[in-house]
Amino acid sequence: MASSGRAPGLVMAREGNRLALNNEVFHGNGNKNADMAALILAAGLGPVSAQDAALETQIVDAMNKIYGVHPGFRANHAKGVVTGGSFKAAPAAARLSKAVIFNGGPIPVTVRFSDSTGIPNLPEGSPLASPHGMAIKFHLPDGGETDLVINALKFFPVASGEDFRDMCSPWRQVFPMHPS
Repeated sequence: MASSGRAPGLVMAREGNRLALNNEVFHGNGNKNADMAALILAAGLGPVSAQDAALETQIVDAMNKIYGVHPGFRANHAKGVVTGGSFKAAPAAARLSKAVIFNGGPIPVTVRFSDSTGIPNLPEGSPLASPHGMAIKFHLPDGGETDLVINALKFFPVASGEDFRDMCSPWRQVFPMHPS
């Protein structure tokens, strides 16, 4: 298999629709970016030996098996920048929602921009650094918090308009938003 990405402790390879992560082989659908993301997810969600551990611990352990342990860094989205500021909605937003963040007053926020993976020294331009993320924590006047999490993906989960329609069909039954 030809190597398609390399980072410390992480070896990925691709040959046609066969993908490998640290010598474990998976089968992809041919979309390079989607296959790489699926490969990382599949490897991270594989069997975890400590069945008695809390789910959160099992997830961190699975991520550490993929990316290695990097003391002082998160198991995933290890590379990031945190900043603070305030959010002030446009006056028209109050007509669209009763949420306190849209009432026109300033809301303190904490924002974190990050790259994917648990490898803190991975270059931003690496295909393994995607998806890039942004998380915003709104610190509400009553002491509560609201979070907004955004991922910028370089691929779409389906390949055609027909596939998108078919993907949406089951959601109409779960979330009927438009009366028939």
